[in-house]
Amino acid sequence: MTPTSLGRFVLALLLVTLPFKFNAQVQPIPVGNGAAWEYIGPHEPPTPTKGTSWGNTGTGAQVRVGFFDKKATNPAVLYAATPSGGLFRTRNVLDSLPIWENLTDSTRLPVLGVRSFAFDPFDSNTIYVGTGIRYPLDMRRSYGIGLIKTTDSGRTWAQTGLRFEPPGSMAEVVHDLLIHPENPDTIHVLCGKDYYRSDDGGDSFSLKKTNPYPCPAGWEPAFGAIAHKPGSPHQLYLTADAGHFFRSNDGGETWQETVIDSSVGVTEAVMRIDMATSQRNPNLLYLGISAQRNVFILRSLDSGASWQLVLKKNLGSSYEKHVFAISPNDDNRLYVGGLYVHEVKIDSLGKATSKQITAGNVHLDHRELCVVSDGQGGDIIYSANDGGLYRAIFDGKKWQWRDVSGRGFNNMQFYGIAVAEDYSVMPGGTQDLGTMLIRPDGNSTKPNLGGDGTDCAVDPYNPANIFSISWALGPPVIYKSADGGETWKQWNKGMVANGDSYYHPMIFHENGSLYAGTTKVHRLPYSSKDWLQIGDINLPKKDPWKVTAMTVSSDGRTIYALGEQLYRCTNAHLDSLATWEPLGEKMGDAVIYKRGGAPVQEVKCDPEDARRVWVSFLSYINRYKVLFSPDGGETWSNLSRGLPAYPINSLLAQAGTDAVLYAGTDVGVWVNFDATNPDSEWQPYNAGLPVCLVKDLEVNYCRGRLVAGTHGRGIWATPLAVPSAFEAIEVKRDEVWDFRLLRNDVTVRSGTTLTLRGEVRIAEGKKIRVEKDAKLVLDGAHLSDLCGRPWASIETEAGTRGFLGLFFGKEAGEVVSLNGATVTGFE
Repeated sequence: MTPTSLGRFVLALLLVTLPFKFNAQVQPIPVGNGAAWEYIGPHEPPTPTKGTSWGNTGTGAQVRVGFFDKKATNPAVLYAATPSGGLFRTRNVLDSLPIWENLTDSTRLPVLGVRSFAFDPFDSNTIYVGTGIRYPLDMRRSYGIGLIKTTDSGRTWAQTGLRFEPPGSMAEVVHDLLIHPENPDTIHVLCGKDYYRSDDGGDSFSLKKTNPYPCPAGWEPAFGAIAHKPGSPHQLYLTADAGHFFRSNDGGETWQETVIDSSVGVTEAVMRIDMATSQRNPNLLYLGISAQRNVFILRSLDSGASWQLVLKKNLGSSYEKHVFAISPNDDNRLYVGGLYVHEVKIDSLGKATSKQITAGNVHLDHRELCVVSDGQGGDIIYSANDGGLYRAIFDGKKWQWRDVSGRGFNNMQFYGIAVAEDYSVMPGGTQDLGTMLIRPDGNSTKPNLGGDGTDCAVDPYNPANIFSISWALGPPVIYKSADGGETWKQWNKGMVANGDSYYHPMIFHENGSLYAGTTKVHRLPYSSKDWLQIGDINLPKKDPWKVTAMTVSSDGRTIYALGEQLYRCTNAHLDSLATWEPLGEKMGDAVIYKRGGAPVQEVKCDPEDARRVWVSFLSYINRYKVLFSPDGGETWSNLSRGLPAYPINSLLAQAGTDAVLYAGTDVGVWVNFDATNPDSEWQPYNAGLPVCLVKDLEVNYCRGRLVAGTHGRGIWATPLAVPSAFEAIEVKRDEVWDFRLLRNDVTVRSGTTLTLRGEVRIAEGKKIRVEKDAKLVLDGAHLSDLCGRPWASIETEAGTRGFLGLFFGKEAGEVVSLNGATVTGFE
């Protein structure tokens, strides 16, 4: 296990001079049986719809890129590290449609985030990957498992001697790594505030230095970057996420410190320092400094002994949006990435000018820059930003940018998805790419909804009606499209307060209502423009809390909603008169405000029985992963046996089964075939699915598919673990149905009347049978197909004929059509 804080402090003191090696061995994630996952998309950057530019589309965010040999001329083999999807490679980045492959899927290790990677300088097949992300917001899990290594170009991987066990901390995230250019056994690694060195190819590590300076951006103390002096690998440069620069002349054993403050012209608090060295002039060193308001660029002509300020300007940088590179052709030309990319030129007097070289055709928030030569004196810029990966070439007049995310770079980060009943479209809310419409036929599109997206919903009665939640500079907004995603309108009228930026739940119910959570719970009646509030859930207002997850019973009367704890409403059909009851105290020590508890992450009720409800937790070593209640939340039992030691992000209860429950975790999908039994055991359900963070699970009963929206690997689907069996419905007394999805055959028994109103959709091959002396009344109802495939028919049983019919006969089954009822989509 990971040492305690006190133990880690004592251990650090001892390890300054002693070889360092963790004992934490992270186990591969099991595959399990039965699943057959296939990738749905996006396979390549989705096509922009009206009002959307190519600069607002892409495949994913927060990428880091690099070549095996950065000094090579116009290289074709490019590597890209992703924040929650591992390491990718393309061998043809110069082609019009580069083809990418993932290199770390073979590990089966929880390599969710990769920020840094490096190569053996003599062997491109030997790659080191540093795991973890130092920007831990929302779903961007910050934990890492240390440094992993492959010697066969990614076919197999192994943990090195620098290894950690989740959940870890910022001190267990690999920020940067550097390999000796002449002796590849020497490896320098920055993990949060700690600098480690290995002299045996990664078998063991020694802790050489710890950074005590806190970052003004609010993060924990951390080192930023490490670099060799070109031609002198025993001379090292090191920066901190604060105003401090360090030099070593003995390979990292001892260090000299320079304070980056007003004495060198930097008059603001320093949040991050990046470095750029020159291969032509080894004594030249630049520091690119992201401060509170401005970017400061310092130049040293004597290997960091003294400094000259060459630029102070607001270039739209921040702690995590500041990258820095030097031209391989011109020591006086630099590139700075932040909100945009700027070209900086330094004149003979040491003064710099800057020019913005990206515009609306390139996505914002540039996280990494890699610059190589075209072999003719020109620069080629590769920029990894929050929309994907771009390449730029200067044509003599301006920089020409092109997206090179290509095909196979499936690293899109979804927060929430939805699936149309006819399986035609899967809208999803993404990190910094707004809403995406992923289509199984491959023709995915990007609507004109930017910023970050959260949850989505599709009208089960009309898949052209799509709802989405996006936010950018302001609060989240619900949008509606009535034309399949081409055009959108805001749809928040009547909504009280704002929902959570990343966990804003939205559910389209079979009763025709759309449900959403903010600081309250709301319902949007079918075809309405006005949201109705369902009672007053009365969440604590100190933080304030918001509804981040919820589930609605099949009859729409019971809703479970998650605020700071779990709440239950059993009279939701009363709308404003509905009442809510907190259930947290009934869950014992599992909840976070109880000792040893954890945050509740998801809630789901049984599709057929609202009293059966499950909750999941965002926890690692905690013994509670999933709880089950058979009585509406009054009593709870632990249902966690067999689940991995990672957060459970999503749950899905499969209708048409006794108790089949799926769990989406940080490392894949698990299934429980007897999810009401505390002694049952979860099974991995991962065949074909890479180890990835599964944020949302949805089901499509028409195709029998389980669909996973992942935060970092796009959307995947697999056949359900067991088929759903929807038993035939027998109508034995007069009934009226409004809004109905019929996955079952229906028989209207003799002597009864079934009245259908509103929208009714019927699954493929299903039929309605009207017996003798029974009546089916279509009172303004619109009957059509549910699955995009024809349903069977309406059958009426013939009446009794002949002599006995005079005395004992029954009238034939009758169908009555009123008020413009329609029947379409049948065989």
